[in-house]
Amino acid sequence: MKTTTTWSRTRSTHEPTFGSRRFELVLLVVVVLLVHVRVLTFAQTPEAWSQLSLLRGRTWLGSFEPFPEYPYYRPLWFAWLSLADRVGLSGGLAHVGPLLLHLTGVLAVYRALARITPTKAFAIASCVGIAPGLTGAMSWLAAGNKAFVFGFLAIGFAILLRVRSATSYALAVLFGAIPAIASSENGYLAVLLFPFTVLALRPRTFESVMVRVVGSVALLVTIASCSLVHLLVLSPQRTAGAESRVAQLFADTRTDPIGSIVAAVENFGRFFAHGIGVGDNLPWIGAVLLAALTVYAIVSKRRALLVAIAIFVVLNVPASLFRGESSRHHAYLPAIGAAACIATFVCGFRGGMWVLPLVQVFFIGRTFELQRPWADYCSQSQRIYESSVEVLRDEPLEIPLLVNVPMEYRAAFHLRFGAAAKVSEWPSATVLSSRDTILLPEDFRAPDVDRPKRMVIEYDGSRLVRTTLEQVLGRKRSPLAFCVDTVRSFERPWLAWAETLRTFSPFSGEAIGFESSPEPVHDASFVRRVDLDGHGPLTGEVGLYWECTIAEGEPCYVVLGWTPWSVLPTTENAWLFTLEPLPWAFTARTFHAKGGSQEGWAITDTTVLPVYGFLPAVPVGNAAQRLRVELRLR
Repeated sequence: MKTTTTWSRTRSTHEPTFGSRRFELVLLVVVVLLVHVRVLTFAQTPEAWSQLSLLRGRTWLGSFEPFPEYPYYRPLWFAWLSLADRVGLSGGLAHVGPLLLHLTGVLAVYRALARITPTKAFAIASCVGIAPGLTGAMSWLAAGNKAFVFGFLAIGFAILLRVRSATSYALAVLFGAIPAIASSENGYLAVLLFPFTVLALRPRTFESVMVRVVGSVALLVTIASCSLVHLLVLSPQRTAGAESRVAQLFADTRTDPIGSIVAAVENFGRFFAHGIGVGDNLPWIGAVLLAALTVYAIVSKRRALLVAIAIFVVLNVPASLFRGESSRHHAYLPAIGAAACIATFVCGFRGGMWVLPLVQVFFIGRTFELQRPWADYCSQSQRIYESSVEVLRDEPLEIPLLVNVPMEYRAAFHLRFGAAAKVSEWPSATVLSSRDTILLPEDFRAPDVDRPKRMVIEYDGSRLVRTTLEQVLGRKRSPLAFCVDTVRSFERPWLAWAETLRTFSPFSGEAIGFESSPEPVHDASFVRRVDLDGHGPLTGEVGLYWECTIAEGEPCYVVLGWTPWSVLPTTENAWLFTLEPLPWAFTARTFHAKGGSQEGWAITDTTVLPVYGFLPAVPVGNAAQRLRVELRLR
């Protein structure tokens, strides 16, 4: 007898036996845990410190109440964080909660699909459980609430597909939609997901068409009502001083409807490509892949694939409706839908079940690869927290000056000393520095310059160190020009600011950037003289200029120093606010002196290579020459 190739509502003649189904369940647990268990070693990051600083001021039951200073109401998520902190799971083991809810969700999806497509349930559920796009939310505890949303939504999904009685609708709301909404605002998507599940997938043998239609309408109205109460009544966005996300969305749509549609399509494409591990920022490649799958499903009448695509779209709501949503926050749920699409597509072919292991191996490999940046980021955060204890064991009597300390790392002191310390008001400066050099502008005036022993806490790219204002100013150098013979790429670009501070030096003979120079590296004794003749702001426009004289010598790069006070990133994580985009926020033009030094400047087509994130490096040949470089904000 022929086995159906779509998601049917009747049992296949090749349905797995209880023994094989039990084996699949065990295998599913083993695979998901093996892929994600590493996150239990990932330390908490500044975002989690900020949330814990709120929770430690309340009892565990108090974590179920809204926080006036926090714009979102996530009682189940905060209850877990508080519980984990109180029982000693405040380190990497706090990931136990998201990991267990993720595993619960995967098993619920498997049990739900076993009802309608028993031969493909394991294939689809396994891909859903190990999709590369899950990595951010699984690794970064602050986004772990998305795993809570998935776990509860999957429970509701399974209830609707496995429980025959009409009470299944109420159970799906009570044990699926409401807990998902109480974990994160992403749970609002249950408004669309659960009615769609009833109409498209719920077995026809359960009840009549009329009952299903009435039940789906009841689900929509009930869950929408719960979502509105959560958003408009319980979520303290206004008291926390945050802009209303709904108002933001409506305003954006009114002012630029076409741009809003294009931005949404970009988000859908970006999350699809990210979800299946193709790339993190490839919106149009993902959109083309998604469109191609849709056309194929329609032309070939692949109902199962169309359903999977529809679920992917639903899992993007409402996050993808906002412009430029971050993959670290919102890629998790779309990744589940994207993985389901790929698995369903592959399983739809004859012999596809033999090809699927290749997809799963690719997913596992990409997940391990994507975990590496998060492992580094979490380790760096742990070093910051530990060194914060070393430099300040108790709340300081004197407010320190912070040098190069990214804004979110202040959360370590806020968590330890509380709101009374007013850590957010501690003065700070962000500069390029090394152990022997700090790059400061001529007009820099240090606070309390008459107090040379004033305490300074400096981030050196690895840890926080304690020093004094006198020692800091002893390393001061004005904006400078120096030559390097080669440019090498960051070893770990996701820690760009840390890498910059660890490697910045005018004396090393090399610079570091996001691209490597094609020229061969010379010997370590490379020296070529460059004198900075002039430097300052451009007249009448936003920008800077440098004029320098370069002596004859080996081909090299002239690096031109400056301190961009207002544009430096505030985070370690390159996928949040990275140094990488900053050079492309500027246009650089180079000029060579015409004949004598008084005859003016001639523009050249020399390509400027950004180094240390934002310093221009200009390639020059052997001859002695005068050079002018202008840097403008795009």
